Amino acid sequence: MRNDNTANWPQEQCFASFKHCLPVCRESVYSEFFEAFREDIKVKRESAAVKNLKIIFDATFELASKGGFDAMSLRDLSQSTGISMGGLYNYIRSKDMLAQMVNDFLSQRLAPLAYSLNLESGSPRQRLATRLRIYIYMGSLFRPWYRFVYMESKSMARQQRDQAKQFDLVDTAKLKEVIEEGVAAGEMHCANSELTASALLALIQDWYLKSWKYKQNETSTDDYANFLVSLMDKLLADNDQHTHDQTGYNDHSGKNNQ
Repeated sequence: MRNDNTANWPQEQCFASFKHCLPVCRESVYSEFFEAFREDIKVKRESAAVKNLKIIFDATFELASKGGFDAMSLRDLSQSTGISMGGLYNYIRSKDMLAQMVNDFLSQRLAPLAYSLNLESGSPRQRLATRLRIYIYMGSLFRPWYRFVYMESKSMARQQRDQAKQFDLVDTAKLKEVIEEGVAAGEMHCANSELTASALLALIQDWYLKSWKYKQNETSTDDYANFLVSLMDKLLADNDQHTHDQTGYNDHSGKNNQ
């Protein structure tokens, strides 16, 4: 866990500021994972467990991206990681358990940590812009996790498939709720909040599903987040009056690391 009193989120709305405030990062995510599933993991020495969890899940994401999770076996995972089948069973008992752990970790651990940094006060426009940025920033930090849940849900057990669909429905509902608050407050104009929320979420998902395209175009995390917030303003502008960056926050674009 990190705590930096000099961090200036959400007043300074950029990727660097968000990473400063988020209490987990790429390097510490497996320590967070171990803490979340301590009771299920047989290896109790944290340093050894965290090291092997990183190896196991890095290999899982790699194998799934190349051949699909459905085609991957635990024996494939054993061969890719160099960890024996018996060693793997100390961490995961089955493919279904592995998939469930990823789903649960995203929904019950990572997402709450991120959304705790969202605005609880402020205008609907401020809260919606901040939420969109959080989605993009989290997609940059934990892209393999989000991509795995989205792309591989079709080959998971029914429980995991249903849970992955629920992620989409919940995220759409949260965006829709803020949009409707903005309409009720006279701050936004929207003929169909459901479709608008779905369209914004699709653009969020495109960011972590097609990372190759944005790397090729040298689009940074802040570039994309700024574009999405600008598009949100245009979609929800009150007729022809666009509200460009009325949060009072500093939106920074730049070539930050993705």
